Amino acid sequence: MSENGNWKLEIEYDGADFHGWQRQTRDRSIQGEIEKALSTVLRSDILITGAGRTDAGVHARGQVANFSADAPFDQGRLRWQLNAILPPEIAIKAVGPVPRDFDARRSAIGRTYQYLMLNRPYKSAHWSRYSWWIARPFDRGQARLAAKSLLGTHDFSAYTVAKEGSFVREIQA
Repeated sequence: MSENGNWKLEIEYDGADFHGWQRQTRDRSIQGEIEKALSTVLRSDILITGAGRTDAGVHARGQVANFSADAPFDQGRLRWQLNAILPPEIAIKAVGPVPRDFDARRSAIGRTYQYLMLNRPYKSAHWSRYSWWIARPFDRGQARLAAKSLLGTHDFSAYTVAKEGSFVREIQA
């Protein structure tokens, strides 16, 4: 049991059939499904905070979220219970206590993104949801050279409609 009632979830999901991470009024979302499952199991309205919000169709292998719960529960059993009722595309990998001031979004110190390209002359039935298919020959050397220009600190505000906040990010690798 967490001394302060703050809990961390490590989550894996296939987002192909969801309208992104963020809770939606009418559409299925990862956050909405997890909150519904947590609220059912813990018999209390539970809201979660995610380390980041993914767009529709985006997958995750290690998304972090946290929630507060005052009632005691068995964290190993909670993982099992959540996985039993969550849609098959969402899995809780771990549940654990965290300090009271831990906030999945604000406490994150980095994020890792992976983009997969499938380079062959024919499409893939298996990898179509998880990769970008490139049928023509692909020059890996040129791609590596182009990717190097992304390294460093850049202002990405041109890529968002948000008016507030800093959009300066450092790409390390």
